[in-house]
Amino acid sequence: MTEARDYIERLKNRDQMAYRELIEEYSNKLLRIAYYIVKDQEMAEDIVQESLISIYKNIDGFRGDSQLSTWLTRVVINNAKRVVGKKRVINFFPLKDLLIKDHKPLPHEVVIKKEKEEVLKEILMSLPVKYKEVLVLYFYEELKIKEISEILDISESGIKSRLKRGKEKIRLEMERRALNL
Repeated sequence: MTEARDYIERLKNRDQMAYRELIEEYSNKLLRIAYYIVKDQEMAEDIVQESLISIYKNIDGFRGDSQLSTWLTRVVINNAKRVVGKKRVINFFPLKDLLIKDHKPLPHEVVIKKEKEEVLKEILMSLPVKYKEVLVLYFYEELKIKEISEILDISESGIKSRLKRGKEKIRLEMERRALNL
């Protein structure tokens, strides 16, 4: 813990090496998160760059109530949401990353899996952002409910509720589509 405090102190003292370390350690994760929200590589890169500059300028605003990574993620999500709000483009992540990988699939299993992924992605894309962002952070980024709660500034019970409702909406739509085949 002392090491983390020392690192944050170095950032607050505008230590360029500490800032480079921050970029090396977090930029790929932050870029992935921004991309999943805006679904445009160039726009995601701009968001991360803008966020890192903002973080550098406002590092004194980091109170240490949460982990540094949680604060960084929140800054990027807020900036990405602002851009999405302006563009009214709501796209998210490829759900193939959420599917469980087990044995080497047979050819017909590959086709079925690909079809399910497409349907799942389509359903997720139709969900409101409040469910998408929680599902991405929980399943794809593998964040804990407490971390998601801090990032989105929503109670843990609110996060659990959104996870449950989001999964339920996906399940119901999958069932509805299966019946209509």
